[in-house]
Amino acid sequence: PMVYRGAAGAIEDMSFMARDPSVLTLAEALGGGKRETWVAAMIRSFERVLKLKALKLLELKDVPAGAKMLDGGWKLYVKACGTERARWFIKGFLQKFGEHFFETFAPVVGMESRMMHMALAVHLGHEDALFDVNDAFQTARMLIKNMYVRMLPLFEMTGPGGTEIVAEVTGSINGTKQGGRRFYDEL
Repeated sequence: PMVYRGAAGAIEDMSFMARDPSVLTLAEALGGGKRETWVAAMIRSFERVLKLKALKLLELKDVPAGAKMLDGGWKLYVKACGTERARWFIKGFLQKFGEHFFETFAPVVGMESRMMHMALAVHLGHEDALFDVNDAFQTARMLIKNMYVRMLPLFEMTGPGGTEIVAEVTGSINGTKQGGRRFYDEL
């Protein structure tokens, strides 16, 4: 187990901070024997984001002067069923309050509330159903304009004049601070 010696000299178990083995870095995914599989997963993710109109591609010269360019990254992981998944995300910690977002609150259901709901449904003889929204964040439209992100590795592009292609964020990409809020508002 992971341990460290705390300030008082006691050894504390840090195994809860161990890295999830199903999550890979970009270097691990592209350097392994499944490079083509991971590249295909990244292409599917990028195409999905474009299909949902969560990004609008444009040349860097078309970005307003003074607009802050955000960076993104890939979350690459293996699902329990063994399929490889890639998710493009924006580094939300680079966003600034008042410039990129105003509100972040989105209601969530706690486990206790969910269990009480299920118990009440059973007691009253009701059926209970859950649903999952695929690409929930990307389906929500952004209210804040002028949020731009650089293209990620393997997806760098240049325009006709040789200028860098970037993307305007028009949908709630994973990692945006207001993504959950925007999805809740539209729900």
